[in-house]
Amino acid sequence: MINNFFGTQKEILTSQNNNILVSAGAGSGKTTIMIEKIANLIIEENVPVNNLLVVTFTVLAAQEMKDRLVEKLNEILLSGEDKEKFLNIIEQVKTASIDTIDGFSAKTIKKYFYTLQISPNIEIISDATKDYYLNLTLKKTIEEYNPEQLLLLLDIFGGDGRNLFNLQDLMLKTYYNIINLEDYNLFLQKAINQYKPNSECEQIVKNYILNKVNF
Repeated sequence: MINNFFGTQKEILTSQNNNILVSAGAGSGKTTIMIEKIANLIIEENVPVNNLLVVTFTVLAAQEMKDRLVEKLNEILLSGEDKEKFLNIIEQVKTASIDTIDGFSAKTIKKYFYTLQISPNIEIISDATKDYYLNLTLKKTIEEYNPEQLLLLLDIFGGDGRNLFNLQDLMLKTYYNIINLEDYNLFLQKAINQYKPNSECEQIVKNYILNKVNF
């Protein structure tokens, strides 16, 4: 199987017993190489299917990975002799740990909840549900601001007419940027430590931000 590949692709496929970081753009053949790598581990290296963990970003990508791996193994099955062995492997692939990180985590928790001492009754919320609760939390947070704080934020970030939606949009974008940092808790702590709520800072905001920003 590996002989059909060259250069970096072949290097990825033949590398063993070490960590590999591969950065590749869209359409570069990442999924194809991963399928070849997994098939090679199963067939050539005799790695049990249940010893593999393959993590993808989306549910659709995980299903595509399983489908393409089954297709690859079926190709090998047609040209091989040990059909019973490959049929067993294909059945195992259908329930293998090829999943999103949250899907894999949920299954692990449900399997070992007694060791973790937490409830097995968990579920992965949809993006729509997550956005609903995030926006609800943001709304309640803004409602807790005193009028002076809110007006100051609207003056700086609200745009024309002190638009509340502009402020909310900026706060959400900031939130998503922060949680994607490697250690966002450390970042937030540093930001808090660097901020000094005193008259000097307030004067800087009034003189250099409120008077300079054009929306």
